[in-house]
Amino acid sequence: MRIFSKRFSQFFIAPIFESSSIERELNAVDQEHQKNVKDDLRRIYQLLKSTCRIDHPFSKFGTGNLQTLKFDERLRDELVKFHANYYSANLMTLCILSKESLDELEEQTIEMFSHVPNKRLPRLSFDPNPFESSMHQIQYVVPVADLRMLCLRFVIPDFSYDSNPVNYLNYVMNHEGPGSLLSALKRKSWCNSLILEAHDIAKNLQMCALVCDLTEEGGEHVFDVIKSIFAYIGMLRSEGPIKWLFDEMNDLGRLRFAFKDKEDPIDYVTHLANNLHSYSFEDALSAVYYQSKFDPALIESLFDWIAPSKAKIAVLSKKYQGQTNQVEKWYGVEYKCENVEENLFYEPNFMIGEFRMPVKNEFIPQNFDLVEFGDEAEFPRLIRDDSLSRVWYKEDTKFRLPKAVIKVSLRNPLANYDTLNSNLASLHVDLLDDSLAEYTYSAFQAGLAYSLAKTEFGIELNFYGFSDKLSLFVQEIFQRILNFKIDPKRFA
Repeated sequence: MRIFSKRFSQFFIAPIFESSSIERELNAVDQEHQKNVKDDLRRIYQLLKSTCRIDHPFSKFGTGNLQTLKFDERLRDELVKFHANYYSANLMTLCILSKESLDELEEQTIEMFSHVPNKRLPRLSFDPNPFESSMHQIQYVVPVADLRMLCLRFVIPDFSYDSNPVNYLNYVMNHEGPGSLLSALKRKSWCNSLILEAHDIAKNLQMCALVCDLTEEGGEHVFDVIKSIFAYIGMLRSEGPIKWLFDEMNDLGRLRFAFKDKEDPIDYVTHLANNLHSYSFEDALSAVYYQSKFDPALIESLFDWIAPSKAKIAVLSKKYQGQTNQVEKWYGVEYKCENVEENLFYEPNFMIGEFRMPVKNEFIPQNFDLVEFGDEAEFPRLIRDDSLSRVWYKEDTKFRLPKAVIKVSLRNPLANYDTLNSNLASLHVDLLDDSLAEYTYSAFQAGLAYSLAKTEFGIELNFYGFSDKLSLFVQEIFQRILNFKIDPKRFA
């Protein structure tokens, strides 16, 4: 630990910037960029940057390549200047994970890192709007992969983390249960999945993005999908912030935090070091899981930032091949921009009656007591053996968590009788799994999970999660399997 810390700290105390190292890193940066050139998510993000205000720092090329980082002596001078202007102890955070005691770690950290220069540099802040004021525009983009995707992006303020309204918006917009936005779009056969998330771009600047994976039919109803999104947002606004939904979101966050799995050490310290830039020292561990304040006024103010007039919209589809008139400089993205009327984005009563607020999650566990076990058994033991089933049981005596695992194998000799039956069985499993998505979403949120697969012998189901509500979950899944009817639209 001491040798590593000493070497690592010198990167920030007295960096050498050897020319050979710079050239090697330039090649590494370029190789990384070349690898990402065909990544559609990166391409669409760079297109967003390239089409914002040219006087805003966000418009710059996000990674770099050999063209932009051409190696010569001036580059080394620029690196030294950059280090002098932006690297300072008061702008840096540090997280160390090691087997030594806290006292030993503290002593070594002070010894190794206290010499990092503190230049008392101010934190950088940027104009919170990198886009032009007129936003009624849509981009039609040709992707590399054969996909259909709708992206809506909004610039939002950098809210205080202890009452961040974006978390509440994420919770309700990403809901997949009955009455949700995704449920309604799936019934129309317009969308397979959607996700809304926000990420920091810079101080005072966040980006909120909603990404929809469109079906082929959805690709022909892009403006209907957009209207659906803003109609759902309109319903959320009219319903107003709901305290029990906020409390449920927080309860689920606390549950994930209390029972989180051990992370990869490198990822763990990286995340914590990043968190220290945004959260207080006391909240750095937990702030990403739950927040302390319910602020209805702040939640209501967020809706002003995700209005149709403030949306940057892009649609990706191969059908736009040959219909574009512009090419993005760094990734070669083919696209065209069109100005549109706001009424093509928003219709107040669109899909009225299709949406409703989420209901309370019945799967949130309340009882975390551990069941006392008897003599430890080395192997599973048979507890039922009759003409209907064979049931094996094995107690967990190692991890001692209030969780259980249930594996069910449904044997059917017809599942792999011939090629036709094998394919029919696979289709049946896929359609069954799709039909369960609405119901199982709340269970997944509450720490329950299941998997469904066709096997050599029939169908296998695996259930996992907190013991308190697992039996309720399993019983309902089997009831739905028994009553399952194929939806012709989803089959198509």
